[in-house]
Amino acid sequence: MGNYGRFVYLSSSEVFSGDFPEDITEETTPNADRYRGMAFMQGESICRIYRESRNLDIVTARLDHLDMVPSRRREVEGFCAQMCLSSLEKQEIKANINHRFSIIYTTDAVEYIYKLMIAKTTKHDLYQISSSEEISELELAQLVQDFAKDTPEIIEVDEWNAREILSNKRYQEEFGLRIFFHADKI
Repeated sequence: MGNYGRFVYLSSSEVFSGDFPEDITEETTPNADRYRGMAFMQGESICRIYRESRNLDIVTARLDHLDMVPSRRREVEGFCAQMCLSSLEKQEIKANINHRFSIIYTTDAVEYIYKLMIAKTTKHDLYQISSSEEISELELAQLVQDFAKDTPEIIEVDEWNAREILSNKRYQEEFGLRIFFHADKI
């Protein structure tokens, strides 16, 4: 409110629902159908209104399927962490054979958010932070299975067809982007 510094709002790929044959760009209109995604959409909207009406330096960073190593059970959210937990507890991993997405590891995301925060200026008010590396739930389940001590069974499910990958092209062109943690390392 003091018009000092930059406010960076962290949003999520959850603002999108459905199947996107092409990578999702910043120009794609959000269409969340779940409450959490709708809350992120509202946050983006509030930031846009304040930026435009108050001429504030507010940037939205939309994160694509963020994954991390949880320190507590209640922190298990991402696909990879959920699959690992299921592997340990149930000796099985459920994987939707028709769901394709990309994930970004927390360490990479933090670096790219930091670059947004320290930049003298930004060309845009919305950036997507993504590895843009396509992977299916089944491929991810096979990676988890390869690293598991007790080989869990992969249970293939055919629930919905969806491809959800955020394009990181805008961010990459302005700030540069090098992914350190690819899906096989995560």
